[in-house]
Amino acid sequence: MSGTEEYSFENDPAYRLQIDTGGLVDLVRRLEHAPDEVVGALKLAMMEALELLSSEAQERTPIASGVLRASIFPVMPQVQGDAVIGAVVSSRDQTSGITLGMGSPLNYAVPVELGTKPHMPPLQPLIDWVKLKLGIRDPEERETVAQKIRWKIYRHGTPGHRMFLRALEVCKPRIDAIFAHYMRIAIERTRGGSGS
Repeated sequence: MSGTEEYSFENDPAYRLQIDTGGLVDLVRRLEHAPDEVVGALKLAMMEALELLSSEAQERTPIASGVLRASIFPVMPQVQGDAVIGAVVSSRDQTSGITLGMGSPLNYAVPVELGTKPHMPPLQPLIDWVKLKLGIRDPEERETVAQKIRWKIYRHGTPGHRMFLRALEVCKPRIDAIFAHYMRIAIERTRGGSGS
């Protein structure tokens, strides 16, 4: 096993994030007498990384009503066997001993993130969006604008905003540093407790 952990979103290789764990496997082997220190450090690192990722994803999320942005938040890391699993809301891919996931429970979060193929969307949500986002007050004008948007989506689909992908890209160096910091803390605490 290498000193690299991989993370992905929606099983999409574009969303894979590799974290250099700096020999985490060797660390765990050396510190088998203090697994609580290692797990505790990993949970703290995971929570800090998740808070960072959720904040960055929220900043990049487009706003109409703000519901999608508000639906993105970290979930406390869980220990399952020898794995520490963390998620920003509900989407996660368990690809390694440390799993980091991001997503939103809202059914339209993935289409906003990834975009859509051409399709005929329902009209009423577009009318609501036109009112919220464009501020058009006249009901007939709102419907006319919504119909134009609807037909454009029917012909071209929608582009993805990639708020989660961009958050992963921006945060990767900081996440590496977070995990390295907490691994050093675990080593120091364990050495101090073993008299080394």
